Amino acid sequence: MGKSAIPTAVANLVALIQADPTITNDNVQVTYGPPAARPEDEFIAVMGVQESQVAAALGRLRRDETFTIILAISVVRGGLDYQNAAERAYQLAGVIEDLLVANAQNGTLNGAVRVVEIAALPLELNTKQDGSAVEARIPAQVRCTARI
Repeated sequence: MGKSAIPTAVANLVALIQADPTITNDNVQVTYGPPAARPEDEFIAVMGVQESQVAAALGRLRRDETFTIILAISVVRGGLDYQNAAERAYQLAGVIEDLLVANAQNGTLNGAVRVVEIAALPLELNTKQDGSAVEARIPAQVRCTARI
């Protein structure tokens, strides 16, 4: 099971998000892996991948690979404005979903996978230990299917 579409799909997803004018104009930090020790107030980061493979065609060693890319979408706001932070986090998730839909017309994640979709957008709300800020974090799940 050494062959996988994951490295190309993740790299293409990061590049797609980094190239979006909404993301770059708003100075949202986008990283392949966790952000630096002092991340920006808004970031989108690839935090991991969950994967499975099943045989697709006997005798030809073709497999269908299904995997979920976990993106952390994080927005930090001063004070206790949870609503503003949550709304902005979901706005960023919407930008990513729009990018995936638009990109699907040219081959999903630039041809790396056959199917890509947002699978889940759960919300986590946290308060900094000193009470000075709140964070809205969405561990977004981007589900992909590829033939390898």
